[in-house]
Amino acid sequence: MYPSRRPIPLRFLLEPAAALAEPPLTGRRRALLTDTGKGTESAERYGRRVVPGEVSAREAAERFTTSLRTFQYTLANPSGGAANPLQDFLERSRAGHCEYFASALALMLRYRGIPARVVNGYRLGPWISEGGYWLVTQNEAHSWVEYYDDAALAWRVADATPAAPPAGL
Repeated sequence: MYPSRRPIPLRFLLEPAAALAEPPLTGRRRALLTDTGKGTESAERYGRRVVPGEVSAREAAERFTTSLRTFQYTLANPSGGAANPLQDFLERSRAGHCEYFASALALMLRYRGIPARVVNGYRLGPWISEGGYWLVTQNEAHSWVEYYDDAALAWRVADATPAAPPAGL
């Protein structure tokens, strides 16, 4: 009747530089990772206001992230019913969940010609010392961005989502 909640053993080794390094992006792959699609011009406008000049990929990501973190995190989805939810998020509501923050950041980077991708996964939940494991539930589902830094020949992580209010667990 109730789903099992037994822990799954997990071992991992963090080596960010080695794990994300790869050869330079070229051709079709670069084109796909810099494509902005239609109806996303609001991300370009917002990005040009935040960073009007040319800067490195890392500097652009940091400045866009800092700016987006002034928005409000909410699961209420105030832009969900808008004709253009991304535009509404950037220009009116300035509030949303992690997918809005990640989408906006990825598009602002792409408009600069910086390859970027939205990543969906899970953050680590609380450490359960009695069992020696991290508790990861649906509450830890999250979206963030990885962008390609040509200078380092590596993917870098950027998370523009501001801290959420305490969950009250």
